[in-house]
Amino acid sequence: MPRSGFARSNSTLIGFIQQSVDIGVIWMTLWSTAVVYQVPWQPVFSGGALVTSLLFWLLGRQYNLYNSWRTESVASEVRQVLATWVSVLLCLLLIAYSLKISDQYSRRVILTWMALAPLNLAVFRAFLRMALHQARIDGRNYRRVAVAGVGNLGQDLVQNFRDNQWMGIHVTGMYGNEGIPVELAAEKNLVYLGDLDQLIADSRSGHFDEVYIALPMTAVEEIRDTIDGLADCSVQVNLVPDLLTFKLVNSRTRNVGPMPVISVYDSPLDDSGYLLKRLEDIAVATICLAVVSIPMLFIAVAIKLTSPGPVIFRQRRYGMSGEEIYVWKFRSMTVCEDGDQIVQARLGDQRVTQLGAFLRKTSLDELPQFFNVLQGTMSVVGPRPHAVAHNEEYRATIDGYMLRHLVKPGITGWAQVNGWRGETDTHEKMERRIEHDLYYIRNWSLRLDIFIIMMTVFKGFTSKRAY
Repeated sequence: MPRSGFARSNSTLIGFIQQSVDIGVIWMTLWSTAVVYQVPWQPVFSGGALVTSLLFWLLGRQYNLYNSWRTESVASEVRQVLATWVSVLLCLLLIAYSLKISDQYSRRVILTWMALAPLNLAVFRAFLRMALHQARIDGRNYRRVAVAGVGNLGQDLVQNFRDNQWMGIHVTGMYGNEGIPVELAAEKNLVYLGDLDQLIADSRSGHFDEVYIALPMTAVEEIRDTIDGLADCSVQVNLVPDLLTFKLVNSRTRNVGPMPVISVYDSPLDDSGYLLKRLEDIAVATICLAVVSIPMLFIAVAIKLTSPGPVIFRQRRYGMSGEEIYVWKFRSMTVCEDGDQIVQARLGDQRVTQLGAFLRKTSLDELPQFFNVLQGTMSVVGPRPHAVAHNEEYRATIDGYMLRHLVKPGITGWAQVNGWRGETDTHEKMERRIEHDLYYIRNWSLRLDIFIIMMTVFKGFTSKRAY
């Protein structure tokens, strides 16, 4: 077993290394870029690097970039680095505009530096985290913790620490006033060390670096007494909310004045994530429209020549936050239904035109929705929008159905690339589609979006269920 105190003394050193290397990376990237472009080092470069380093350090501390990332993923830390760099660039642009000094710099050097510095910062962070992960798995850079609470919440927390050894969390034991049945302790390898009074006594003796309070929400007095008792100890105390019984969607904490609040249902996109996804939508939609503009023109002409009616069919759908939007499609039926009752297309549906059957089978009828994306009412990737009538039907029978509107609807989505598109003639099929939609919302990332887009290109355009 590693010796006590190693983690606590090492955390300050790791933070110092991170701050020092961040500053070094910013300077070295600018210097090496100037060397590559054979631009002599000038005093303005030193001044720019100094201001940038100071801004990155100040904003990094403001954004908690130098706090402990022990229990967070590498991706979360890298996203925070990139978000901090974007904020720094905005400040630099404002300074350059106000002082009118942008003409003093080589544009090639500065633009290249602006692009390479965040990549180098992110790569360093990723390598450092991987090294720390391996060190923690090997039994170094650890933290010894105790868990207050022997119920399901406490047991799940212990198992989570064991499943993620890269965190370097060693659970010494569990405490609770009720105790743990011998059979259960043996089955799950749980160590029971005593009641909550014993926890306070052991914490005063310096047995732990941290205590996690994982008591049920009904145990208000026990929670309060434990927190009050631990106030007389030199350990970090963490309160684990008993929310695992709820179906959380991107829950996060925030403050309302001085009061902490936990959001139970929330969008997966913060400000930087929203901007990143919007840039992704604009880029992908613009490229796709440039590629398919000529085929879209031929499709429009073919629709006009083969059946009477408009070329574009607009139907009311629910968009983000449940607001009504109009989704555009190439008309594939002889009717344009948009009322309170809409019948889904079925196999051999007489309303579908001969050309429309081909368009629906290949998803070509959805190409106009790239204009919805540019308009901002849809995204390239997200839960597929359902007709308003279908929303009203299923929201009353499927738990969490409307949570799919925490993000913009998409042209393609996680449900579609996993085969859950087309007719939902049974309640179970719609439930499966919603399960995939909520999985996407809970696990959103730019990487997942790109994966879904690639899956759509290779397997998502056609479906046996698309009638």
